[in-house]
Amino acid sequence: MKKLFVGLCIALVLLVAVVLTLADEHIVVMDEMGSSHQSNGLPVSGTWKSAPQNPNTVYIAVYSPEKRFSTCVERALIKAVRAHGLKPVPAENISEYDMKGRIVVGYFTASTSGNILSREVKVSGILYYSCAGDVRSAMRFINSTSIDRLNNITYLKNLSSSICRTSLNRLVSMRIVNTSCTVIYWWNLRAEAGVLSGKDPYRMVANAIADQLNVTLNATRS
Repeated sequence: MKKLFVGLCIALVLLVAVVLTLADEHIVVMDEMGSSHQSNGLPVSGTWKSAPQNPNTVYIAVYSPEKRFSTCVERALIKAVRAHGLKPVPAENISEYDMKGRIVVGYFTASTSGNILSREVKVSGILYYSCAGDVRSAMRFINSTSIDRLNNITYLKNLSSSICRTSLNRLVSMRIVNTSCTVIYWWNLRAEAGVLSGKDPYRMVANAIADQLNVTLNATRS
């Protein structure tokens, strides 16, 4: 009987250790991530013009059914933009700022789940960046795209390339010099945080998205 009691105590201790370990873990993973990029390589003559009006300002908008997630992403993007010496401006109606400053637009699905040990946030979607501030090309697709379609990886890839191609065509037709456009996409980007980790899965995902904007800003300095 004594041996049985000792065995049960050891099993209980091991179970508690496993539970505490799981409750203290945190991880960010994704099934797939990629990007589309377009820029004009044509020689520039005196008939071309510059855009946007103020290249030091970056207008930011994030669209998602999950309000808290949108807020976390917006804050992370603002921090990334500010780190590059640029002025971030959250824009409730991004369509008002076509060609007025650089543009960053996020469009994401978002779902949450959890139990007594952990919480998880899962998203799919795109992050659009335009040096020239071309709002119209991105919103043309975003306004006509059901949020549910962002869960399809093939659609995400096609959407990102379509936005960039449309932006390039529009800006070249307007004879805009700075036509650089980048769309980053994520499929099943997930953050899971144990309840004892002190980590917020919303912020973990938001920071992962902002990290990619930072890479884009480094690559498209002008």
